[in-house]
Amino acid sequence: MAAALAGLATVASAQVPLPGTVSTKSAAGRLQTPMEALAQDAAEYAARYGVSADQAVLRLRALQASAAVSDGIRQTFRERLVGVSIDHVPALRIVVLLTGTVPVTDASIVVDGLVLPIVFRTGAPTTGDDVIRISSIP
Repeated sequence: MAAALAGLATVASAQVPLPGTVSTKSAAGRLQTPMEALAQDAAEYAARYGVSADQAVLRLRALQASAAVSDGIRQTFRERLVGVSIDHVPALRIVVLLTGTVPVTDASIVVDGLVLPIVFRTGAPTTGDDVIRISSIP
């Protein structure tokens, strides 16, 4: 799960540099434009997940837009949240794992015509914060 979120942060930072981060440079050493960086990221994404370059661009844009949605999910479900992950195969989707048995209706967002499902799974025995607290006990 952490790897999926780290991957999302990498994709988003390549498109919209965060303050204090290193800019993406081309092989020639010059700073890439946002469109060049997106094209490079899309080529890598397409190769890794077996989708077309156009589909890769749509997915990367959806992932970038989903960051705010994921933040909202984390805030809304903070008392039950185990984690949020991104599935890329067989299709792009956000998966939210929660404690308890009270179901949450699945949702979706639409970015540039691409529907990004948000799937909620319940039944986990402990939250992500609880796991961190337990693992830090000496």
